[in-house]
Amino acid sequence: MKQCNYSGLFCLSVISFFMACHNNPEAGEAIENRPERVIQQDSQFVVDAYSEGLLEIEISDHVKNMVNRTELRDIAEMMMIAHEVLNERLKNLAASKHVALPEGLTEHQSEEIFKNDTKSGSEFDKAFLDKLIIDHKNTIDFFKRASKEAKDKDVRHFFTAALPEINAHLDWIKGARDSIL
Repeated sequence: MKQCNYSGLFCLSVISFFMACHNNPEAGEAIENRPERVIQQDSQFVVDAYSEGLLEIEISDHVKNMVNRTELRDIAEMMMIAHEVLNERLKNLAASKHVALPEGLTEHQSEEIFKNDTKSGSEFDKAFLDKLIIDHKNTIDFFKRASKEAKDKDVRHFFTAALPEINAHLDWIKGARDSIL
């Protein structure tokens, strides 16, 4: 008889808890912001950043052999290394959060690599630097948004911590463009 009472009491308390949560507006907000949705958004931030990093690595690797100036080859090499390091950190974050990352580029990204191949000489060099500037401006905007909107503190911290480095890249690339072209 005592066993039935404990079971009944447990069931009653579970039902009461769920009813209280259902009728409580603050609890309703928590139910609407289910972890799956939050995790989905944060996961997408990580996946998108990693994917764009892969593209920057591939573009820089491709461009290394096509630019005319040693300074631009050095910039391409530095971009490759910087994005490889950033992507390695993203891999570690993704692994800790159970986020699956793409193994390669999308078809659209692959086409992006060869977009400026019809250009040559200083026209190619300028197109490369202009692309780097545009890409880094877009990346900064994306990282700012992710650092504000990410719900997971580790994801938010990653994007916040990476912003100064990406800003420094942009300043460096602009300075190189001004002095080279």
